[in-house]
Amino acid sequence: MSLLDLVYRGAYLGALTLAPALLAPEPRAASAMLGAASLAALALPIGATLWLRRAAQTLEATAAAVLTSIAAVALVVVATRYEGAEGPLLRGYYAAAPFVWIALATIAAALAGHFLGSSFKNKRVGAAVVVLAIGIFVFRSAHELIASPKAMWEAALASAPGNEQAFSSLYRNPAKLDRATYARDTAACLAANPNACICLVARTDSTLLRGDAKAASLDVLHARDEHCPLDETISAGVSLREVLALAMAKSARLDEAEQALSGTDESTKSTRLLVARAMVRQGRGDAGPAEELARRAMASEEPNPVGRDATLLVASLLMGRAANAEARPLLEGLLKSNPHDADAAYDLALIDDLAGNYNPAREGYLRALRDNPEYRSARYNLAVLTARQGIVQEARHHARKFAEAWPDDPRGPELLKLTGAN
Repeated sequence: MSLLDLVYRGAYLGALTLAPALLAPEPRAASAMLGAASLAALALPIGATLWLRRAAQTLEATAAAVLTSIAAVALVVVATRYEGAEGPLLRGYYAAAPFVWIALATIAAALAGHFLGSSFKNKRVGAAVVVLAIGIFVFRSAHELIASPKAMWEAALASAPGNEQAFSSLYRNPAKLDRATYARDTAACLAANPNACICLVARTDSTLLRGDAKAASLDVLHARDEHCPLDETISAGVSLREVLALAMAKSARLDEAEQALSGTDESTKSTRLLVARAMVRQGRGDAGPAEELARRAMASEEPNPVGRDATLLVASLLMGRAANAEARPLLEGLLKSNPHDADAAYDLALIDDLAGNYNPAREGYLRALRDNPEYRSARYNLAVLTARQGIVQEARHHARKFAEAWPDDPRGPELLKLTGAN
C-alpha cells in the first residue's frame, strides 16, 4: 500500500467512525487530490488541539492534544489491517472508534472549560458525556451493518459498482452464487471499469452459466488480451484459465480449449476444467474418457456451478451409445430443478422422438422453443416430426420459421421441400 493510500484510508476510516451508515464501507481508489485532502484532515485536528493547549493551558487541553494525535495514528494503523481479505474498511470501526470518540470527548471537555463561563457547572464532564452519548448512538444505529461483512460489501458495491475488492469479496464463494445478482453486479462492474480483469472474467463466467458460449468466447478473449493473469482466482472461485478452457470447448474451438488445458493437471478438481476437458474429448471422438471426466465433474464435492453442464454431457454421451434409459432420469432431474432448461427438454424430446413417442416428443421440442426461441435443432426436428406424422400445416409452419430464422442453413431448402412449404 502506498503512502497516499495509507493516509487516505486512515482519514476515510476517521470519517466512518463519525458516520458509518452514511458513507460507503469501502472507499474508492485514492487520487493525489484526495490524498492531500486526507493528510490535511488528519493534521488539522492535531493542529487545532495544540492551539487549544497553548490557549487554555489546562489538563483537558493537554489530554486532548495527546489523545487526538494517538487517534490519528490509530486510524492509520487500523486502516493498514483492513485491506484486501480483511476488509472492507468499515470492519475497522470497532478498533478505531474508541480512540476517535474519546479524543472528541476530551476536546469537548477542553473547549467547554475554556469558552463556557463559570455559570455552567460540571461543564467539562457534561460536554464529554454528551459527545460519548452521540458516539454510542452512532454505534447502535450502524451496528447491524458493521456486524455483517456481506452487507458492508453490498453497500460498498452499490456505492461504487467498479469496486473490484467489493466484487471479489462478495463473489469469492461459488457455492453461494446467485446467478441473477451475479450477472447484475457484473454488468455494473464493467460499466464502471470496462477493462478490469475481475469484471471481464466474471462476465465470461456469468455468460457461460447463462448458456451463451458465443458471447462468452468473445468476453474471455478480451480478458486474455488485457493480459489478465491466467491462473489467479479472480471471481467466484474461478480463474481466467478455467473460463477460457470452458468457453472455447463450448464453442467447439477444440484446439484453443486444449491449449488452455495444457497448463493443467488431469487430476484437477475444478469442475469447469473437467467439463472443458470432457467436451474436448467428446469432440475428438473419445467418448469413454469424456464420460469418465463428465461423471467426475457431476460427482465433485467442490462447489459445482457447472454441474448442470456435466449432467447434460453425460446424458448426451449415454444417448450416443443408445443408453437412453440411463440418460432419461438425468435429464428429468435437470428439468425438475429447472423447468426452463431448454437443453434438457430438447434431449428428452429427442429420446421420445427416437422411441416413436410422438406426443411427448412434440411437446418436448415445443417446450425447448418456448424457453429458447433460437433453439435451431428443436425447430428443425419439430418440422420433421410433424411432417412424418402427416401434420402438414404444422410441419410447413415450422419449416418456414426455420428458413426465416436461419436463411444460411443448407437444411432450410430441403425442409421446405420435404413439407411442401416452398
